[in-house]
Formats: sequence, structure tokens, C-alpha cells
Amino acid sequence: MTSAQHRFGGKCQRRNDDAPCNRFEMRTAVARMGGYASAWRAPAGSVRVFTVNARYGAGDGGVDPTAAAENPRHSFTVRMTHWVNAACFGVQVYSGIAILLAYPRFHWSEDGFDALPAFLELPLPFLIYTDIRGPGRSLHFLSAWIFLVNGLVYLWSGVRSGHFRADLIPRRSELRLRTMLGVLATHLRLRGTHTEEFERYNAVQKSAYFAVVFLLLPFMFLSGLAMSPAVTSVLPFLVEILGGHQRARTLHFFCACLLVLFVVVHLLMVFISGFVKRIVGMSVGYADKENH
Repeated sequence: MTSAQHRFGGKCQRRNDDAPCNRFEMRTAVARMGGYASAWRAPAGSVRVFTVNARYGAGDGGVDPTAAAENPRHSFTVRMTHWVNAACFGVQVYSGIAILLAYPRFHWSEDGFDALPAFLELPLPFLIYTDIRGPGRSLHFLSAWIFLVNGLVYLWSGVRSGHFRADLIPRRSELRLRTMLGVLATHLRLRGTHTEEFERYNAVQKSAYFAVVFLLLPFMFLSGLAMSPAVTSVLPFLVEILGGHQRARTLHFFCACLLVLFVVVHLLMVFISGFVKRIVGMSVGYADKENH
């Protein structure tokens, strides 16, 4: 294993061009490289120089397994919660389809039944008088609670480790329209991910993950609880703020569609950017960058 010296000078791009880097950002950036760093604390207003000892294998473009194990691309908690979430989401979709087949009509009001006009009616078999809805609801509810507990573990770990700040919250410079359009254009052309991009999330990925983790999933749980008479009998404000049980069900369905779309695009990009590399990285924490 070789140790190469890299020196970074300049000003941080976290908030704006004049914002200095702090220790947390330096450690986060260096962790992406699988190394460690020390910083020379320069006087105010001058350039700070970071000395980084990168522990990648020399000249082969790969990752030294020992160093990568010490600084994995994904932490154990992220990997564990990712696969539990994947399993729970699959069960949620399966059981959700069973519930949907029982009554594929959506209403934008408090009440909803056959005699009332539907806000949206899907061209699906109408199986309300079969036994499919009961088991579907039970499985849906059970997997949702596992999903919730697993998500709380992920949130606790993300806040404690700085994962959210480093990987999921876009910097101001990344939210510029030109930057976002450039990344989107690359994705729309179905181009694979470059080797150096394997170590970090781009602006579109950060924005999408942030929306899923902090907006869509919390709303799914909120709207799901609002449909439960047992829950709303104790916490009636849940259904009141969403405009009734049937409107909560409609909003729950639309939010679920967005999550399914996100997963489809996510899987597509995994295949485009290197299926084996991504799966290995999310399973063991690191992967050879040349392994596609």
C-alpha cells in the first residue's frame, strides 16, 4: 500500500466562494478518498492548506481493500438499512396493489363509495367483495412499521455521522440551474458514471434522495396513519389536516407513485453506471472502481 501526498488549497464551495472549509467538511471529503488528513490552520483571510494521505492502491485505479474497509463508501448502518428498506418497499408495493384491487377508485372528499363520483378511477379489476383486501392491509401495516423503525435507525445514524450533511444536502453551488441541467442531460443520454463520480453524489442524486428521505417517506407515513380509524380516533388532527380519509388515501396513492418512479429510475441508473460495482459497494462498503 502506498501513501500519496495531495495538497488542497483554495476556498470552500460549501455555501459560497468565500466560505472557509471547516474540519467536518475536510474529514468528509477525505473519507471519500479512503484516507486521512491534517490541516494547517492559516491566519484569517489566507488560504488553508490540507495535507491528505490517500490510501488507494498505486497506479491501478482500484481501491486498497484494507483502506477501503477502514473508510467504506457506505457505512454499515447505511448498507443494512438500505437492504431492509428495499425488502420492506417491495412488500409495501405488493400489498398496496392488493389493497388497490379491492377498490381502484379515489375520491377528493371525506366520503367515498360506489354511488359517489370518483376523482380518479383506475382501469383495474374491481375486487371489493373478495378476501384480498384483508391480508393486504395486514401485510401493508406490518411492513410499514418495520419500515418506520428501520428508517428511524437510518435517521439517527445519518445525523450522528454527518451522512446527511455530507451526502444528501445539496450545496448552494450545486443547486444552480446550469449545474442541474448539465447533470440531467448526462442522465437522459443514459451515460454511465465516471470513475471519479463513484465516490460522491451529484446534484440530482442529492436532491432526489433528500426529497425521498425528508419529504415523500414522512408524508407516506402521515397519510397512511390518517387512513387508520384506530389512529385517528386518538389523533383526529391527522385526518383533519389532510381533508378526510378519502383525500388522505388519494394523496397516499400519488405519493406512492412518486416513490415507485424514484425506485425505477434508481434501478435504471444502477444498471447504467455499473450493476456489479454498485451492488458490491452497497453490500460490503467498497468496490473496485474498474469493476463494472
